Amino acid sequence: MEIQKEKQNPNNDRKKMKIERSIVFYDKRTEHYVGDFPIQSDLNVLKQLFTAKNDDPLLYDPYEIDEEKSELLKHYIDFEFDFDHFYYCIEASSIE
Repeated sequence: MEIQKEKQNPNNDRKKMKIERSIVFYDKRTEHYVGDFPIQSDLNVLKQLFTAKNDDPLLYDPYEIDEEKSELLKHYIDFEFDFDHFYYCIEASSIE
């Protein structure tokens, strides 16, 4: 019976997690992780900038930041993007 409950509401635990979102950047040449920049942006603002997938209404999955989105993000955060060398994503992680 317990397994059925989990299958019926697999996101229940996810909603209880405390989430931190970051701009994560990767080297374009090697695709290796370079660093991250934690952001304190309202989820509603991020939902206006990124189109959430149907199964990801709280933006837990990574979302690519292109140059157009970076210009919009600059209104909310102080971060310099370098698209010549890096590619960027908004990524969520749980924190304690």
